[in-house]
Amino acid sequence: MLRLLKIELHKLLPYRTFKILFIVYLLLMVLWLFAGKGLLSGGPMTPSQILGFPNIWNYYALYACYFNIILAILIIFVTCNEYTYRTLRQNVIDGMQRNETVLGKIYLIILLSIISTLVLSISGVIGGLIFSNADDKSKIFDHSGFIFAYLIQSLGMMSMGYFFGTLFKRTGLAVIIFLIFLFPIDVILREGILPDGSGDYMPVATYFLKMVPWPVSHMMSRGEEPTPGAPTLLAMSVGAAYAVIFTALGWLITKKRDL
Repeated sequence: MLRLLKIELHKLLPYRTFKILFIVYLLLMVLWLFAGKGLLSGGPMTPSQILGFPNIWNYYALYACYFNIILAILIIFVTCNEYTYRTLRQNVIDGMQRNETVLGKIYLIILLSIISTLVLSISGVIGGLIFSNADDKSKIFDHSGFIFAYLIQSLGMMSMGYFFGTLFKRTGLAVIIFLIFLFPIDVILREGILPDGSGDYMPVATYFLKMVPWPVSHMMSRGEEPTPGAPTLLAMSVGAAYAVIFTALGWLITKKRDL
């Protein structure tokens, strides 16, 4: 595992686009907390009602899930570069098995997901301690199940990016189709074509609506109603299943394709 991960990092770390996108991602993750305070000031709810414990885990994970689009695009860039610069073909010529090339990408996705989840957890704890009222600081671990939901969502989004990158091989084309799939294709399928309710667990709906749901009752009641306590087991299971499916499809394409 470490050997394959080192190979992936050796190809990735000198890549300027990776550095730029990852720095942008980290900045968005951290700055949202402080920008959120400014945007909430003078609104119907105080910053402590949204950014304090335990509500911060729902709100922060909700917005952080959208930032994972950046990580998915990063995986698309990395995957497509394998075909553009023929490094995948060269690795196979040098004796690496095709399964190992896929495993390398899986390990990279897992590593980035763990890092992003640690960023969410650490910045969420710091933000919650800053914005919570004294009585709420003891609720630091309440609703923290959304951290695990975010981990699965990041795995799923990057697995989806890996699939699109493998399928289309060209960075620009893969990114455009990936973004169009997120919106509006998924919405058209879910709202206009599939029977009522059957599209609720389409990939995009699962990752952006089901796993970390909008705390509607909390918002409508202006903080009087509690935020959801945890993501549903069904949403988590479907999200994990999609991550496996996208990875398996990418593996099948790599296995069958003429490199």
